[in-house]
Amino acid sequence: MAREQTPLSVSDIGGARPTIAVLAAVLLVASVLVPVSTTAAVGPGDRASVVAAAGTAGETSVANDEPTTVADDGTATTDDGTTTTAANDESVTIRGRVEDADGDPVGDGTVRLGSADRNRTDERGRYVLRGEENRSYDLTYRQTNASESAGDGRPAVYAVGRVNASTDQTRNVSLPAASRLNVTVVAQNETAVENATVRLTHARGGANATLAGETDEQGRLTVDGRTGVELAGNVTVAVEAPNASLSDCEVSLSMASATDERVVLPLNDTDRPTLDYEVSTRTANVSELVQFDASDSTDASGIAATTWEFPNATEDRASIGYRFTGRGDYEVTLTVEDYAGNVNRTTVDVSVVDQRDPEAVLDANATNVTVNERVEFDATGASDDETGIAEYRWDFDDGTTEETTDDSTVVHEYAENGTYDATVVVVDEAGNRANATRRVVAMESRPTANFTVSNPSPAIGETVAFEATSTDAVGNDTEYEWEIRYPTHSVVLGGRDIEREFPDSGPYGVTLTVTDEQGRTDRETRTVEVANEPPEANAGSNQSVVAGTEVTLDGRYTTDLHDNFTFEWNRTAGPKVNLSDESAVTPGFTAPDVNRTRTLQFDLTATDDHGANDTDSVAVTVVPSASPNVSHAPETPTVGEPVTFRANRTGEYRWDFDGDGIADAVPDDENVTDASATHEFDDAGEYDVTLVDAAGREVVENVTVAPTNDSESGGGAGSSGGAGGSTGVSAASGGAAGGGGGATGAAGGQTGGAIATGESASDDADDDRTTTANRPESPTVTVERVGDEGDRVVAAVENATADDPAQVLLPDEFGGNRSAFEAVSVVSAGVSNFSLAMSASADRLEGTPEPKAGAVLSYLEVTERNLTDAEIGSARFGFRVAVETLDAAGVSPDAVRLYRYHDGEWQTLAANLVETKGGFYRFEAVSPGFSVFAVGVEPGAIESEDVMAQADDGTQSGASDDADDDGTAGRDGESAGERRASDSGEIGGLSGVSDDVLLLGLFAAALFAAALWGYLLS
Repeated sequence: MAREQTPLSVSDIGGARPTIAVLAAVLLVASVLVPVSTTAAVGPGDRASVVAAAGTAGETSVANDEPTTVADDGTATTDDGTTTTAANDESVTIRGRVEDADGDPVGDGTVRLGSADRNRTDERGRYVLRGEENRSYDLTYRQTNASESAGDGRPAVYAVGRVNASTDQTRNVSLPAASRLNVTVVAQNETAVENATVRLTHARGGANATLAGETDEQGRLTVDGRTGVELAGNVTVAVEAPNASLSDCEVSLSMASATDERVVLPLNDTDRPTLDYEVSTRTANVSELVQFDASDSTDASGIAATTWEFPNATEDRASIGYRFTGRGDYEVTLTVEDYAGNVNRTTVDVSVVDQRDPEAVLDANATNVTVNERVEFDATGASDDETGIAEYRWDFDDGTTEETTDDSTVVHEYAENGTYDATVVVVDEAGNRANATRRVVAMESRPTANFTVSNPSPAIGETVAFEATSTDAVGNDTEYEWEIRYPTHSVVLGGRDIEREFPDSGPYGVTLTVTDEQGRTDRETRTVEVANEPPEANAGSNQSVVAGTEVTLDGRYTTDLHDNFTFEWNRTAGPKVNLSDESAVTPGFTAPDVNRTRTLQFDLTATDDHGANDTDSVAVTVVPSASPNVSHAPETPTVGEPVTFRANRTGEYRWDFDGDGIADAVPDDENVTDASATHEFDDAGEYDVTLVDAAGREVVENVTVAPTNDSESGGGAGSSGGAGGSTGVSAASGGAAGGGGGATGAAGGQTGGAIATGESASDDADDDRTTTANRPESPTVTVERVGDEGDRVVAAVENATADDPAQVLLPDEFGGNRSAFEAVSVVSAGVSNFSLAMSASADRLEGTPEPKAGAVLSYLEVTERNLTDAEIGSARFGFRVAVETLDAAGVSPDAVRLYRYHDGEWQTLAANLVETKGGFYRFEAVSPGFSVFAVGVEPGAIESEDVMAQADDGTQSGASDDADDDGTAGRDGESAGERRASDSGEIGGLSGVSDDVLLLGLFAAALFAAALWGYLLS
């Protein structure tokens, strides 16, 4: 039997290799010094079951079932101390070992050498057999006790093969895995056969191994008191019948898997069955059920099948009922077969006749008719189950000739008044007959019912008049009866004319019945459809609320005078909200958080019990929770100069310029309700301009109006400021056209800086006034911070046009101190309202690779809503870079670039230097769309890598903008904040070896050391 080798784990390979080599050498020497016998299964001193060949001259027999010990001199000693001499020279020894399919030894099994010798295997599976020299034997194996070994997967009996006993030899036996065989023996009549002898023979290699058993009372094979037996290979099942009434049978099997084998023993029976049957009648009516029963037929071996053959059917049943559908004489054949195959048959004669009368039925379309009115008589309901109706014979009882037809319907007219009994006689094919009668009363013409309705479609509660216009055929005493049907009841009224009111909508049936003197009647029915009045929906008054407040919708004033009704509220416009109950009279909701004034529209639909409905709408205006901010331009206007006031978000507003609490009017006499308004002040001084939003909140903007130049001299003209960009970005970042001198003098440079929508400022104050007054409404931009951090904003843009860019002014230091984004200007193509979400960071955004730049100063991510790249005419960015940062690194401002990440790669955008102001370089760059942007310097532009990062405490501050320096109005006091160097080699972190490179080198060194160590050990 092969032994399993313990596998060497991976951890043993290195250090254990020399040890393994030493062990292998020791094992090799041991294998040479210690030979292993491959032929002897039993040696001196071993205990085995050894049996000498019985009957050999000069030998003493040893009991086959006694274990023995083989000594060095060839003698065998049994457990009782008896010593015998081993076989003489004329015998041959066959020895070996028995293993199961798993290679385990099989002990306590019996190995046979034909009939010469047998031996039990010991606990090691060893056996020793002796036989006569030069003879052939069947070498077989059998379990000693099959019942105790059942279910162990070993065959109960197994043929090893044919053995030629010419010399001593070793035959090791490997038993295959066995499968269970269950044998059931039955007779041909399906009864179990008890006490049958079943002999199982396994054949292999010319040898046969046999095992026998008997069947129990259920016909099952039992061996050693246990049902079933385990076998393998080709097996023959031979069954010997227990008595002469049965024959023997033999079946061959291949035991590939568990098998249930059913062996049928033929019957030794040559006698035909005895017929015994009954028929309920030999003369039957057509369609009558006739019973045929042969259940009492008998046979010694049993009835296997009983068959009745009818004219149109064959039935394999002992007892059955049958209906003959036609008259005549029929032969029915009965066949009975026993289990031995013997057949007996006979013929049964049955006569079928028609002795039943048909069933007659007569109907008429009318039984009270006028003289000469056509009456339709119908005998279609007449029937005959046997042969069918052959003819119809008609008698109308008015003296006319009797008619005979094969049609079941006729038409007849009565010429005189009277009562008549019309009769039909139906006759079947056998001549059987039946009749039916219908009474008809013929009279003069009957009355005709008719009436008029004053309004067939009245309203609820309206009086409706009904007037009879019937005619009488005989006499004048006509009775009138009105029946009005309501949904739940009916009302019956008398009289020729009536009036009625209907309390609810719906259809009402009205029937007039008129009866003349002779009791003849006529009816007329019509429908009055009362129209339904739908409810009148009322959704309440429009409301203006502040974001976050609780709002209640009001449908209490919805009415319906006649029906109950239900409510259904639906939001049709504005931000999404959650109504407390959409079917309630007064549902509530929380006003949503908005960054500009928004209007929600709700529809209230009221539906009554009849499905009629009405809808009303209500508007709820929601204003932001924070009051709007108001700005004006110019900063310090003069008397008569137009001043533009602007709220920072859209909405409906009222402007009060003179402080009287009443909304003032613009020159075209329309109330000012927009987010912006223009006003001219007639006198110098301070004014409080009040804005009132939709929620009634007031915001006061103070404006100082200076005298004109004619009345007071100024302090000198301001300078022109920085040049504005083509879309106005530079104006937002500090540059604008300077204003005229006059009283406000140094403030002249502020005129351009106040423009928040991107228009270029004019050098001439008079030109600027003209342009401001006549131009169309400019885009409105609302910028709000998002979250607790200051580097995330959302900008809402309204009224944007292709000719009027929308400019978003970003908070101070948006993105860092050394580099900060200041403004974004958008030229849209066909989209007027959209929003932008912007997030600035000094660090690279997650999921975005590093741009191929020498250093990166800040990042900006811009996402748009309701706007696509195709709808962006251009997007212009304004940003600044600290002069100190570039100078310390030896970088020229010409090397500054704006990088855009789009379609999986970074694009380089040119950055134009606009001005140098307050310690910063200010740049503009144009992009075809939005995505992720980075401010950086081109590769190779850095002269010195020893660049200091911004101070962690944020003490670096930009120089203050001074109007006297160059007349440019910019942002004052811009400070530098803390900025962290990014992983992409930003300024302040450009020198040194990256941690990734260092880790890669250490990993490579570790791999090399491991490889060298493995080589030395090998």
